[in-house]
Amino acid sequence: KRISIFDILELYPSCELPFPQYLRMLPSLPLSGLGRYYGIASNYLGKLKEGDRISCSVRTSSVRFHPPEDTKIPIVMIAAGTGIAPFRRFIQERAAQFVCGREIGRTILYYGCRSDDDFFVFR
Repeated sequence: KRISIFDILELYPSCELPFPQYLRMLPSLPLSGLGRYYGIASNYLGKLKEGDRISCSVRTSSVRFHPPEDTKIPIVMIAAGTGIAPFRRFIQERAAQFVCGREIGRTILYYGCRSDDDFFVFR
């Protein structure tokens, strides 16, 4: 059975957890998409200083969300500028396959930008 951090705190009142730390442990927020959007994770990480600690969780991606096994199949990816991380990984995987001598299909990523400052250059 899944139990939340809040449930644990209620079950064990002697457990002390500072409120800011509790907030950092909460799962990501669903957003409406209205107005100007600032990525939650990227802005949080961008404000950290060297030596700061973070709490995070790593989840297995959906079985359906992966590049095709046949590397010759072209990939066209479309993402908001704040949601490109998995697509970057697909591009990195294709680049590694190319370096290993595999034939790869064309790999294209379209992503949104608010301004030229948001533009990424992949290397």
